Parts: sequence; C-alpha cells; structure tokens
Amino acid sequence: MTPEAALEFAAAEGRYGEETLRFARQLALGCVEHLAEIDARIEHYARGWTLARMAHVDRNVLRLAVFEIVYVPDVPSSVAVDEAVDLAKKYSTASPAVS
Repeated sequence: MTPEAALEFAAAEGRYGEETLRFARQLALGCVEHLAEIDARIEHYARGWTLARMAHVDRNVLRLAVFEIVYVPDVPSSVAVDEAVDLAKKYSTASPAVS
C-alpha cells in the first residue's frame, strides 16, 4: 500500500480529525520525499547497525523521528524522541530484519 493510499484509508475511516490527518500526511509524505537523507543520517549515527539489519518497525520509527527533528520545527526534538521510544516499545519486535 502506498503512503497516499494508507492516508486515504485512514481518512475514510472517519476516526481521525483533520489536524491529525494533516500531520500524518506531513510525516508520511515528508519521510518519502527525504528518505535518502534521513536514511543517511540514521546510518551515520547507528553504530554497529545498518538499516537492513534493523527491524522494520524500528527503522520506520527512526525515520519518523528523524524527519520530525530535522524538518518539523514546531515539534521539539525531545517530544519526537519520546514519541519514537513509545512507538518502539509498543510495536517493535526483538528480531532484526531478515533480508
């Protein structure tokens, strides 16, 4: 499913307000637009890890956090990190990605 299709699906459910959907769109499409730079930043700081070794959820949570820190000035970095940790605790697995 493309990010656009996922966003349309979420909007069609009717469970989310316009502000939430707007922010989700900003995050999803922004991550796609800046993916190469975001991934380069993650790989630069992820000592002993490559993106390919990271669990899929962890990798994508990191991408969202880096996007927020770098490209969304109204989100404090500490908030982006706290949200990333919460998402990882809730959805991550102990298994790294297998490519």
